[in-house]
Amino acid sequence: LFVGARFADSVFPDSGAVYVFEHDGTAWNEVQKVEPSDPALETSFGVTIAATETSLIVGAPFTTATEWNEGAVYTYRNVGGTWVFEAKLISPDPSFDGSFGTAVDLVKLSAVTGEESVAIGAPGENGEYLGRVYVYRRFGGVWILDGVLQGSDSAISDQMGSVLAASGDVVVASSLVHSTQLPTTGAVYVFRRSDNGWAQEQKLNLTDPHPGDTFGRGLALEGAHLVVGAPHAPMTAGPGQVAHFHDGAAWVESHRWIADPILGGTTVLDSTWLGYSVALAGDQVLSGAARAFTTVTGSGLVYAFDLSAHALEVTPKVATTGEPVTLTWGGGSPGGLAALVLRKANGFPVNMLLHVGTFGGAGLASFATAVPP
Repeated sequence: LFVGARFADSVFPDSGAVYVFEHDGTAWNEVQKVEPSDPALETSFGVTIAATETSLIVGAPFTTATEWNEGAVYTYRNVGGTWVFEAKLISPDPSFDGSFGTAVDLVKLSAVTGEESVAIGAPGENGEYLGRVYVYRRFGGVWILDGVLQGSDSAISDQMGSVLAASGDVVVASSLVHSTQLPTTGAVYVFRRSDNGWAQEQKLNLTDPHPGDTFGRGLALEGAHLVVGAPHAPMTAGPGQVAHFHDGAAWVESHRWIADPILGGTTVLDSTWLGYSVALAGDQVLSGAARAFTTVTGSGLVYAFDLSAHALEVTPKVATTGEPVTLTWGGGSPGGLAALVLRKANGFPVNMLLHVGTFGGAGLASFATAVPP
C-alpha cells in the first residue's frame, strides 16, 4: 500500500514523501518512507502515485528547475523488497506551470520481459494550458519517450491530462473544462498505440451534456471497459453521474449511474459529487461521492455498482401503443433505491423520470407501464 504525503517535511518543508505499508496478516505496518532524490521546497512529491509489483511512479508536478512548476516524475524499482530510486523524468518541452506529473498511470505490458509503460499528464503545457500527455516505455532498465498525445480540438485552458488512465495500448485523458456544444462540459480523449505509433481514436462526451459537468474528473480503464465520473452533472450543482463505456467497433456509453437522491439531500439536485473518483475491478465499479451523507452532512459515501447485472429487459419485446410492458433491471443492493430515467426518445433528449422504487431481494427492480403513443 502506497500513501502519498505531498506536504511531508524532509530536508525542506513540504518536500513530500510516499509511505509504503505492508500487511502481515493482522495489521498494516509502515516498511519504508520514499523521498525524492533531490528534495526541494513544495514540489508536491507524492500527489500522484502509480505502481506495479516491480515499479513505483511518483509525480511531483510543482517541481521547478528551468521553468516555474514545470514538474517532474520519479521512478523506483523494487529490489529485494526495498524501493530504490531509478530515474527522474522531466518534460521534453518544459513550460511555465506545465505541471508535468499531475496525473500518472503505469501498465505492465509483459510479465516475461518486464516491459512497462507509463502515461504522464502535463495539463499546463502546449501553449496556454491546452495540455499534453507523455507516454514512456521501459526498455532494458531505461525509460524512453514513446509518444506525445494531444487532443485534436484542444482549446485554451482545456488542461488535457489533468486526469488520465491507461490499460494495455490505450490511454484516456480528461479535459475537465473543454466545451463541446455547451461551455465547460468536459471531454475524454481516447488514444491507442498501433504499429504506426500513437493516435487519437475517439473523443467522448456525455450524450446529454450540461455546463460545468466536469465530465472526466474520475477515470478508470480496464481492457474494453471505461468508467467516467462527472461529479457536477447535471448543471454544475447536480448530484453527480458515472458513465460506463464499452469498446466494440467504437467506445459507446452503455450505462449511467446517478447519485441516490435520498442519500446526500432531499432532492436529486443536491450536490453529492458522485463520480469525483472511480475505480474498476472486473465487474465491480466503485465511485466516491465526496459530499454525500447519511447522518453527518458532507461526510462522504462510496457507491458500488455491478457491471454484470445492469441490463434492462423489456417484456414483451414487441408491443403496440397502449399495451402494458414490464421493464426489469438489476445491479442494486436489496432495499436500495432504483430509479429509471428516459434520456432519449426518437433521438431527442427528454430526461424524464419514469419510476422511483427499490431493488428487490435478488437485486432486481421492475416497473410496469403502457407503451406511449
